[in-house]
Amino acid sequence: MLVDIASILYVFLSCGIPTVEAQDKPTVSAPTTSLTGNAGSNITIKATVTGSVISSVMWTFNGSSLTNDGVSGRFSWTNQNYTGPVDLIIRNLVLSDMGTYVCTVRNAAGSNELTIRLTINAVPVVAVSPNPVTGYVGQNVTINCLIMQVISIYSITIWWYQNSTAISKGSTFIWSDTATPNLQISNLDATQHQGIYRCTATSSIGTGYDETTLTVITRPLVTIGLTTVSGFSGQDIKVNCTVTSSESVTVTWYVNNTALTNAVTSPGSRFSWQNSLVPILTISRTVVSDTGMYRCQAQNSYGTGSATVQLSVEAPPVISISQQSYQVDEGKSVTLNVLVNSAATVSWSRNGNLITPGQNGYNLFSTNSPNLVIVNSSVSHAGTYIFTASNTGGSSQSPSITLSVTAVPVVTVSPKPVTGYVGQSVTINCILTQVTSTSNITILWYRNGIAVSKGGTYTWLDTMTPNLQISNLDPTQHPGTYRCAGTSSAGTGYDQTTLSVIVACHTLELNETNSSMPIIIPFTRINLTGYSWNRCYPGSHARASALCLDDYDTGARWSNVTFAKDCKEAPNLENSRQSLLLRNLSKTLVDINNVNQVISDTAILTSAHDSLKNADVIYTARILENVQQISSLPSNAIKDVIKVANNMLELDPGIIQSAQQISSAANRILRAVDDLTKNTDMLGQKSRRIIQPYVAAEIWEQTEPNIIGLELIQGESKRIENGSLNTLKTPPDNLQMTDAAIYIDPRLIQGSSSHLAMHVYWDNKMFTDYSGRYETISRIAAARLSTNGNSIVDLVDKTATAIFLPFKEHMNIVCGYWNYTGNENAGGWSTEGCIHSVDTGRHICKCNHLTNFAVLIDLQPDRSISNADKLALGIITKIGLGLSIVGLGLTILSFLIFRNLRKSHGQKTLVCLCFAMLGSAILFLVGIDRTETYGGCITVSVLLHYFILASFMWMLIEGILQYLRFVKVLGTYIPKFMIKTSIPAWGTPLIPVIVLLAVDYNLYFGGRGYCWMQLYPLYWAFILPIGLILVANFIVFILVIVNLCRRVRGMQVNQSDYKVTVMKFQAGLAVFVLLGLTWVFGFLAVEDARVSFMYVFAFLNAFQGFFVFLLFTAREKQVRQSWARLCCKKKSVKTSTSDSRGKKYSIPLSQSTNLSDERSGHA
Repeated sequence: MLVDIASILYVFLSCGIPTVEAQDKPTVSAPTTSLTGNAGSNITIKATVTGSVISSVMWTFNGSSLTNDGVSGRFSWTNQNYTGPVDLIIRNLVLSDMGTYVCTVRNAAGSNELTIRLTINAVPVVAVSPNPVTGYVGQNVTINCLIMQVISIYSITIWWYQNSTAISKGSTFIWSDTATPNLQISNLDATQHQGIYRCTATSSIGTGYDETTLTVITRPLVTIGLTTVSGFSGQDIKVNCTVTSSESVTVTWYVNNTALTNAVTSPGSRFSWQNSLVPILTISRTVVSDTGMYRCQAQNSYGTGSATVQLSVEAPPVISISQQSYQVDEGKSVTLNVLVNSAATVSWSRNGNLITPGQNGYNLFSTNSPNLVIVNSSVSHAGTYIFTASNTGGSSQSPSITLSVTAVPVVTVSPKPVTGYVGQSVTINCILTQVTSTSNITILWYRNGIAVSKGGTYTWLDTMTPNLQISNLDPTQHPGTYRCAGTSSAGTGYDQTTLSVIVACHTLELNETNSSMPIIIPFTRINLTGYSWNRCYPGSHARASALCLDDYDTGARWSNVTFAKDCKEAPNLENSRQSLLLRNLSKTLVDINNVNQVISDTAILTSAHDSLKNADVIYTARILENVQQISSLPSNAIKDVIKVANNMLELDPGIIQSAQQISSAANRILRAVDDLTKNTDMLGQKSRRIIQPYVAAEIWEQTEPNIIGLELIQGESKRIENGSLNTLKTPPDNLQMTDAAIYIDPRLIQGSSSHLAMHVYWDNKMFTDYSGRYETISRIAAARLSTNGNSIVDLVDKTATAIFLPFKEHMNIVCGYWNYTGNENAGGWSTEGCIHSVDTGRHICKCNHLTNFAVLIDLQPDRSISNADKLALGIITKIGLGLSIVGLGLTILSFLIFRNLRKSHGQKTLVCLCFAMLGSAILFLVGIDRTETYGGCITVSVLLHYFILASFMWMLIEGILQYLRFVKVLGTYIPKFMIKTSIPAWGTPLIPVIVLLAVDYNLYFGGRGYCWMQLYPLYWAFILPIGLILVANFIVFILVIVNLCRRVRGMQVNQSDYKVTVMKFQAGLAVFVLLGLTWVFGFLAVEDARVSFMYVFAFLNAFQGFFVFLLFTAREKQVRQSWARLCCKKKSVKTSTSDSRGKKYSIPLSQSTNLSDERSGHA
């Protein structure tokens, strides 16, 4: 067989088949066969191939072929058929890339391979369980930890942390350094072991961790806080409880170890709480049996906790009374009976006010004797009583117990005295108080001690106000003392008044041949002149007048009826559609039965104010006058009265003026409205406010001084509105909002029953003054007052205050009131009894009587001084002040230029006096009438006040110098004399000036047409200090004159008596002028001698500065010589001064001689 194969091979080869050289298998080698890489990075596994004709290169991983992805894939290598590197590049290593890599190379001779081990390092992955972990106090717990992605446990570091703090291995914390380093915690403690536990594994490239929360469960902690809780029977009580537990709990409340039923789950129970960590127990409507030991118990999975509290429920005392009402006569005793148990304290109250035992007629009472005994009962004891008893369980009150005291009625009669007129009716008011009902009261009237019988001329009602009405007064039957008596079971009370029947002339109606309507002279008392309502057109005088005289037969009669001469006939009345109806109403006899209807009809008819004429105004006046005859107007009628007044104010001013010019109709309407509101019967109402667009009224019936006034607030509305009215209990404190206001002194109504009626008129067209002197520039405010039934007009030492915002400012603003009888019954403004001031831009009027008030412009100020006197006084003042300014200026200039003239204190004092007088003279001459600007006028007033006071202070210093020179003489040296006198002389006048400015700078704006202060501050800030200085200087003047006379008598003189007398007079005159005693004549300018003394005052004071110049400068030889040296340029002028050694008799007159004596210490 071998021979055959060889033979064949030989034949084959010998046939020319190519021959091949023999080859070796390739080889592959690497620098290392073990590599380590990090996860996430790239790695190159190096390998080198040797051999020839390499057919393939292949890499495998753990037996699986890898794909050569090229530069963009994860695995790539060089696949070449020649020898050299065949490096495997693995990109972005992951943990799964760890294993065995084999490189296989082939050629024709065969193959060869290389094995390389790749290890990968990664951040360990840690897993902790369970999460969360729960353990119980005192037991053990294990927290599992599993570490993954590690090559070897020995290549990592393992540690546990609690709340980020590394745990130390020990007896409490145990774990193993293996891939499962489970943490075992023994003997769990809630305060030490609770928290977050973290297992960490750290390799060369990072740390991995996981964590869980361990909760250590304990039994619940229950706290209540209080050991005892108390409450009152019938109340709801809450008992606090707080549970601390790491897991949910079940709460149960127990009382005396018995579980309570929770109303939350079982409605109907009085006990309730929430199953929470704050299970507050609420016990509703507690009873005494709820008292006991209460336990709050909470249970969780580990155990039970509880806390206890003692609850005490107490009940208040129980009170019972025997009767709810008692009645006793005044002066007797009464006992209010009660029964009470378990009371610790007791008290009684009357009308809500606590009673003090043993005082005010109440006997002592106590828990053992709780009855209230009232001895000597009086009306003040009547009321509602309540008994109160208290203990630790609370308080109880008895039902109300009413005590009625039947008292002697208190009777009040008014007015006192009563005045009536013959033939008319009069009403004497009587009010019964301290009476609850008239059913058990007997009411009688007496005249002069004899009971009056009802009927005939006497009528009254058996009510609480049994007013006596006497009709058809007779001077022989009705005058006397009238007594109203009320008798109850306790006794009789009474009050009385005196009725005087005045003989007067009744309304006189005259018919004049050339008059189209009757002339009416109203009711007039005897010995007075009555003036007709009818006016001499256009209204300046009454058309007729008559004198009412006493008459033996009739009591009174009219006499001397006189018609005004040259009286122009009034035009015929203009009528409207309503005129006939109003005329018929004016002829209606008004009584208490029809007064409401008459007023209501009048208000309706006058509402059509667009069509009313002057006749309607006149008829309306008559109607209201008829209504005035009713002594007491029902309160429901006053609203229509105010409505009628408003209707009149809505008329065209020309219509009102025409009716006023013909018959004084406007004045009559105003008077009627005023009287009717004053006489309104409030019918038990406390107050009544009536508001119309142009007039408002407010009426108050009160027994305490609560309401004192009415205020109209400034606003944008053009009429009166309810919101613009304020009722005043105190004077308004914010005057900047006041448009008009009026209020009375509270003392006027203190301690009395008062009827206060107030009005505010928006429009002043009804207030027409024929005198032409005043212009109304504000609203009109009015007040009328009655106390205890007596009408108050004159306020004596008290005042009514009215406040107004004027429509415009003026220098001659005054306060005025409306006088109904002025201008011969036509009405007019008067300023008597009113004082005007300004505050916060509002003008304030304080008057000593009550009526309608307003602020006015006085168009004719100082009318008591004739125009000729005013002109003459003005000329004297201006000439005198001009000369004084020149003289004072020259005096000051002389003393300033020539030093030798101002050596003595007397000369220096004279210069200061001249400065002060010069300032006041200049201000008076150029600024006194500069009223164009408000601020400028106040400035002039302030400076003038200061310089005049400074002048008088220096006059006082002059007086002191004269006293030292002529009276005291020896021991009069005063060191630093000018400093000690200048400070008070210039500083003291600042005090009243600063005080006035601080109080209200508007007080310096009070003159009428000139810049000067108001009247009130003038008294104490100007007249008072000047008066005191004048008194002091007058005393000095007397002492100086007496001393001069004594000195002359003690000397030997070589002068004649005539010359001596002349020299005495000159000396006295000089001192008189220097001390400012010329101002005395200003205080004498009063009454009939006013004008004469005003001339003397004006002359002496206007020329005072000039007199100072003549006496102490011009006639002073030393001054003349000084000027001569200055003007004539003389090098020297020899002067001589006479003294007592050069003459046997001399009286010094100049300041240079009489105040320079060395002995006086003034040189």
